[in-house]
Amino acid sequence: VIDTPGILDRPLEERNTIEMQSVTALAHLRAACLYIVDISEQCGYTLTQQAALFHSIKPLFSNKPIMIVCNKTDVRSMEELAAGDRALIDEMVSEARKLSGGGL
Repeated sequence: VIDTPGILDRPLEERNTIEMQSVTALAHLRAACLYIVDISEQCGYTLTQQAALFHSIKPLFSNKPIMIVCNKTDVRSMEELAAGDRALIDEMVSEARKLSGGGL
């Protein structure tokens, strides 16, 4: 199990040492990955920003089982999401299935 610190959605050359260690770990990981999404947005990042980050690092998940996990559903339920926000989650789930070879 590896719990990487947050990776910010910014160009590779602007990422700090800890972010780069996370990226390297993800690239070499040979296990299932969980991408945690804070649907309450209390983390300081919108769902749009969290989805953009997922899409920017998704090449690291190629041929690895990946699952999108929605966190903070006690603060904001899936039913409370606007249609556009729900579509972002659904798109990440769809991409995760493709990356995982249709598995998860």
